[in-house]
Amino acid sequence: MDMHGFDKTIGDRFGIVVGDSTLVLIKVGRGESIVRNDNLFFHVANQIRQRDGCSVIVSANPDDSVCNLEDEIRELLATGLDVSEIIFVGLSDGALIGAQQGWKNALISRMLLINGSLKNNWIKTKKGIEYFEGEEVRFLYGDDDPSYEYVYLLDLIDSDRCEVCLLPGVDHAFSGREEMLVHEILDFV
Repeated sequence: MDMHGFDKTIGDRFGIVVGDSTLVLIKVGRGESIVRNDNLFFHVANQIRQRDGCSVIVSANPDDSVCNLEDEIRELLATGLDVSEIIFVGLSDGALIGAQQGWKNALISRMLLINGSLKNNWIKTKKGIEYFEGEEVRFLYGDDDPSYEYVYLLDLIDSDRCEVCLLPGVDHAFSGREEMLVHEILDFV
């Protein structure tokens, strides 16, 4: 079975790079697998492990799935991975999942939410961030992302844990700007 460089995989749903008990969980966008653009997420995971020693899991997001983040984390912990803290990184629909469901898991200490839709279920997103008791939430939007015009809504979130960063010349998929995506993830972790 081709594991795309990961230490372990669980089917085609999770790619795992084993490190210490701090887990970086990368939830990709709707319809994306654990492999993207020449295995971009494996390379990010490997850099995180080499630099910080963290374990990293890249989580697929198939078109036909409905993600329950709590169930997903429970399944990952059942593999025997020792986890003391989770740093959540969500892209697109993965960011929406984190914003709306991340507050339910006390292991999640920080969240980087990249180009998540602000048009879908805004109230659920707002409430999710307000309920989040971790250290930090960083929203990241490119100015060519469709949700960019709604970024002002983030000012309505009643939380002192929230930060908004805007990136000029970046579209929803970071097309041609993959190095910037990698930099932003590494900077947050």
